[in-house]
Amino acid sequence: VISQFDGQNADIGGLGRGGSRSVEDLLLPNVHEFRVEIWDARLGQYVVPGYGTVSGTGPESVGDYHIRRNLQANIGANRFEYGPLAPYTPSNTDPTQQPHIFDTWHPGLAADSTFDRNSDTVAQLHEISPPYIAYRFTPPLAPNGPTPSLIPNPAGSEISRVRIFNSNLPSDVTLTNQGYWQANNGYAVNQLVFPPWVDSNTDTLFDYSEIAEPKFNLGYRCVTAGTSAGAPPTRWPTTPGQRITDGTVQWEAVDNRRPLSSIRVTIRFQEPSSEQMRQVTQILSLTDDE
Repeated sequence: VISQFDGQNADIGGLGRGGSRSVEDLLLPNVHEFRVEIWDARLGQYVVPGYGTVSGTGPESVGDYHIRRNLQANIGANRFEYGPLAPYTPSNTDPTQQPHIFDTWHPGLAADSTFDRNSDTVAQLHEISPPYIAYRFTPPLAPNGPTPSLIPNPAGSEISRVRIFNSNLPSDVTLTNQGYWQANNGYAVNQLVFPPWVDSNTDTLFDYSEIAEPKFNLGYRCVTAGTSAGAPPTRWPTTPGQRITDGTVQWEAVDNRRPLSSIRVTIRFQEPSSEQMRQVTQILSLTDDE
């Protein structure tokens, strides 16, 4: 198979598919470092998923892919079960709780009987969720608050621009995260909420089954200011742009997901002919929007 890529192979007339293999193909042999980073829009730089900090001794910068935004947060144990820095509790010295992995999430994790960490047969968020989904607005990982110190508290302070459509014409609006919907509460235009968590258990675990649909992929922006009803809507819209009336408030579903816009690949290798270390960096755009 290798000979098929050799331009000097007489058996194929010297027309190997790889030519002389003096440029791109030589990036693969003698590799000393291979690093893939993704663009963190919230932070404004390339990062490795699950990073701890990029600010040295200064204030912690918590971007989209910071360890503290890992959805696999075990709120009851106040730690992250999986991830490169898991668990996020230095006092825990149990080596079985220190996987130091980037992301082994798979759709099969939804089978709680297979990946049930505490043998309670109930699917907790940290057991069945992919660790990193870039959301424009961070869902609060606690039912009634306050948000644990393990994760950033987004309510009232997180502001982001989202794209909406009025009469099929796109426009950008700035929304403010208000956390979970609250009964009999006054809401202003362009405040955003998430459907409330229906707390059906007495434990402190964040049970995925207790989160109202459609989970976190959608948020709901206030398009008509007013006061919410005494009970949450029984069925929230599941398609961006759809609206629902709640008391005197009107909510519109918005897509909360932030697509990955770019990755950066860095390869450090020893160039065979000169035996010198070389480095090649490639930036790959993944979207036309940004």
